[in-house]
Amino acid sequence: MLEVIFAGSLNKVVVGIIEVRLELRPKLSKLVTDEILSTQLSLEKANRAQRERLFVTYAQRWWQEYLQIRDTHNERLVKIFARVSNDSL
Repeated sequence: MLEVIFAGSLNKVVVGIIEVRLELRPKLSKLVTDEILSTQLSLEKANRAQRERLFVTYAQRWWQEYLQIRDTHNERLVKIFARVSNDSL
């Protein structure tokens, strides 16, 4: 983190902060094969699908408990979540 200081007067005043991040990464072609990359992507996709299934189960359970609290809850319009069909997210 770098502070930008205005030094035009006797009192130095901080006029802003700049955050800089530098990452040095090795060239991946020598470290990661196509097979390793494909396996990792498959694992991440499966993990994301599992998290989504767990959330849907949780939301369904919550909804059932919500409806059991009062009979009038059956008449309320409640939107729990919207499902996105775009797999790239």
